[in-house]
Parts: sequence; C-alpha cells; structure tokens
Amino acid sequence: MGGEYPRYTVTDLKGEIVGSELTFSLNFGDYPTSFKGQLNQ
Repeated sequence: MGGEYPRYTVTDLKGEIVGSELTFSLNFGDYPTSFKGQLNQ
C-alpha cells in the first residue's frame, strides 16, 4: 500500500451541506459511490 492507484482515480466529486444533511457523490475509477447522512450538532 502507499502507492498510486490510477484505476481508482477520483473524478466527478460533488457534495453539499443543507441544514444538517451532508450528501456527496464521486467516481473511484469506474465505480460510482455516494453518501447521504446527518451531521452531528
């Protein structure tokens, strides 16, 4: 570990915080990933 992984380069990173909700999405190479959750206050 510790090297570069060109197959998993992050692209199309988007996200936002609205109120206490955090959402983001991105691609790890060919693998789309997303997250939606609540921020602790």
